Amino acid sequence: MASEGPLQWHVREEPEQSVLAAYVVSFWGDLRDFGSDEDVKKLVNYFKAVVLDRFVRQGCFTIDVEYGPTKTYSYRDNVGFVLVELRDYEPEEIEPL
Repeated sequence: MASEGPLQWHVREEPEQSVLAAYVVSFWGDLRDFGSDEDVKKLVNYFKAVVLDRFVRQGCFTIDVEYGPTKTYSYRDNVGFVLVELRDYEPEEIEPL
């Protein structure tokens, strides 16, 4: 899928296994000529295969399509992958924490 090289990934294991983020998996890559609905579907299926039969509680990934919409997916173990609706906020809509 990636013309600039393969998708790469790294697993970071948290020494304290009882924490929510016991493992963090990072993926990255430069996908050229990518962004069709079929391409995105292939990538979602790739991530489904990664989490299949593993103890994954939650996660998210973002596909930033050049000259196209950015798509963010959320994963929860009891739901699966869900496309997250994102929208721009006006500064006055955001309240300080």
